[in-house]
Amino acid sequence: MRLFGPNIGLPGEGTVTSVALADNSTTPIYTVSGSPVTASGTLTETLKTQSANTALAGPTTGAAAQPTFRALVAGDLPATTGVAEDVQVFTSSGTWTKPATVNGVAPKVSRVICIGGGGGGGSGALVVSTVNAASGGAGGGCAFFIDETFPTSALGATETVTVGAGGTAGAAVTVAGAGNSGGVGGTSSLGTHIFGYGGGGGQGGAVTANSGGGGSGSFNGSGSTGAGGSGGSGGDFLASGGSGASSASANYIGQGTGGAGCANGAAGSASGICYLGPTGGGSGGGISLAPAAFSGGASGTSAATQSNIGAAGGTATNPGANGTALSSYLWGVGGGGGGSSVTATVNAGAGGTGLQGSGGGGGGSAITTALASGAGGVGGGGQIIVITTY
Repeated sequence: MRLFGPNIGLPGEGTVTSVALADNSTTPIYTVSGSPVTASGTLTETLKTQSANTALAGPTTGAAAQPTFRALVAGDLPATTGVAEDVQVFTSSGTWTKPATVNGVAPKVSRVICIGGGGGGGSGALVVSTVNAASGGAGGGCAFFIDETFPTSALGATETVTVGAGGTAGAAVTVAGAGNSGGVGGTSSLGTHIFGYGGGGGQGGAVTANSGGGGSGSFNGSGSTGAGGSGGSGGDFLASGGSGASSASANYIGQGTGGAGCANGAAGSASGICYLGPTGGGSGGGISLAPAAFSGGASGTSAATQSNIGAAGGTATNPGANGTALSSYLWGVGGGGGGSSVTATVNAGAGGTGLQGSGGGGGGSAITTALASGAGGVGGGGQIIVITTY
């Protein structure tokens, strides 16, 4: 814009004697001062004060219009996924489905938590009073626990989920002889990407001999079942089950523990301490030659628990305590061993049930005038959890 005073106008052109400034917005946002200027001066404009938490924006809906200061609404904000993460939990076999792209944002990474099935506990033996001593049923070994993160793009649109079952419990015996061994836990997997192998079963209580605990599973294979008084071997380099001679399963840093074995004619033994993963089951109580009954051993303990206490073994004729789950995303603690029985017509205690990949407890042994030895505890079932983030 050009301004001309009375003495500088060009021939044929008009002159300016006054200049003004105004805010002609529908809702004025400026305060103007110094207007009009008739000779000399300064035109000044400043923003009007506005209420807190308002912004200069167009209309919230409808046709375009001049902006005003107003509060923001949801439509002013950029599109978001509306989903922080997608969590799919499998306690039985099924199919994982890749989460969809939402508002143009594709899922980025998938964390997979995989736990195999724990080994089942062995049942106790049944012996003739004052003729033979016996060991209690040994505890089942723990399954392998693995937690791994993948680019979601590396996974298929769907993946087959296999959840390993807990090892079967050794059945109680009602005629004189050795107890029955527990079953090996099943393998959990997500497609071909990740595997959690199961724990080995605990050996059944043996007559005049030790029983051996089940070995722990690993990333490379399942634990084996205890046999001949020796603990089952770990699936790879992981913890072997406890033998009757050494009683408890050794501690293992990094993964779980094998099941506890039981010495001939002695109390049940506890499984070892686990620093990261499920635990083995405790062994059932044995029978001495006297005869005398004994308590079962506690399951292995997990350093992830504040109390660091395993499931308790049962006192004479009583079952071992069931294992506990540390959380829905973590492993469980094995079952305690059952107490033995030298009381006529009273069964020996059964082993406690393992949870989330932990081993079942061994059953207590009994004399033949009792009704039956204690059954082993079922191993804890496996689990697959897939947590996908955008």
